[in-house]
Amino acid sequence: SKKIMDLLKSYGFPMQQNSIDEAALDLKNKSYDEAKEIGKEIKERIAREMALPSTVGISFGPVFAKMVCDAAKPDGLLAVDEAHISEFLQDKSIEKIPGIGPRAKEKLEGMGIKTIGELAKANAQKLIEVLGSFGDELHLLANGIDKSKVVQESEILSISREKTLDNATGE
Repeated sequence: SKKIMDLLKSYGFPMQQNSIDEAALDLKNKSYDEAKEIGKEIKERIAREMALPSTVGISFGPVFAKMVCDAAKPDGLLAVDEAHISEFLQDKSIEKIPGIGPRAKEKLEGMGIKTIGELAKANAQKLIEVLGSFGDELHLLANGIDKSKVVQESEILSISREKTLDNATGE
């Protein structure tokens, strides 16, 4: 895992490690074609240098990139741009949205919502009443709006150690 994360960091883009085997790179200043080339190169390097398969998902937000990556498994590369995200999401089951667990799924299904397309058409206020602020977030995602950002892990810039003395030592 560390070797793969180091390989990803070597590209110099902001990176968020999500788990031992998952990370997101922020390629917002690259075109989809450039991002696909970078994704292809990363897959090739992981295969060559570590003899492991990998899956790459490219989209315009971390949540959508994860969903696209999940759809590309195993060992694939898939890119979905803003113009095609609604079509990509439309018929997918609601639990494909990261964060929807059994409870949220049960509540949504109780409202007659089983697909992301149905979630997109749902009344946003009703979703908020049932799921709180998560309902608003889900409605935005279902409608192709991902406001999340890649959050790069912060580096420790300095370490300080202090000791309070028993007696004053000057000034």
